[in-house]
Order: sequence, then C-alpha cells, then structure tokens
Amino acid sequence: MMAGDRNKSSERRLFDRFVLRFPAKFNHVLDDFGRKVFVMNLSAQGANVLSNEPLYKDQDISFQVKIPEASPIEISGSVVWVKSKVDLWNAGIKFHRIDLMRISRLYKYADTSTAVS
Repeated sequence: MMAGDRNKSSERRLFDRFVLRFPAKFNHVLDDFGRKVFVMNLSAQGANVLSNEPLYKDQDISFQVKIPEASPIEISGSVVWVKSKVDLWNAGIKFHRIDLMRISRLYKYADTSTAVS
C-alpha cells in the first residue's frame, strides 16, 4: 500500500484503530480460543484479524473475542479485504453495526499509546 493510499484509508475512518491482540474463535467451530483466529487491532467500525482458516472478501463472519476476567464478546461483520500467505489469512472486518458499549470493553485492554493509521 502506498503512503497516499494509507492516508485515504485513514481519512475514511471515523474512529481510531488501536493495537491489541486477543484470542478469538469463530462461532461455527468448536476449537478453543486462539487456535484459528486472533484479533490484531480494532476500531469501533472494524477489526484486523489473523486466521489460519481461509477468509474471503465479502464473507460474513461472526466470532467471539476472549478478554481477561470477563465473558467473551461476540462480534460479526463482513470481510472487506484479505491478504494471504501459505496457511495464514490477514483480513479486514467491517462490523455489521457499531456497538460502542461492547467495543469499549475491549478498548480498556488496548495499547492506547499506539493508534494505527
């Protein structure tokens, strides 16, 4: 991605994206948290996930994010971009709806000193 493209992308965002790393699991599998998917960064509108299960552009997904000392948070959205290497998929997820109360539970564990552009 060129610097100009990155600036255009960040200009479209209404909310800052923060770095974090939480184990997650897809709702359609019985695996433990962190075996198939991790949330890498997050905003109120979307997330960046890393998965060893194939993800495809325009795919609707739902997953649960495990946070310390609390029940998991369920998130659903659509895949808006995917980059893959061998058996690893890095994908951008746009949430179906913005739920600031739910996302605020994750933000308190985020590295708020590092906003991602």
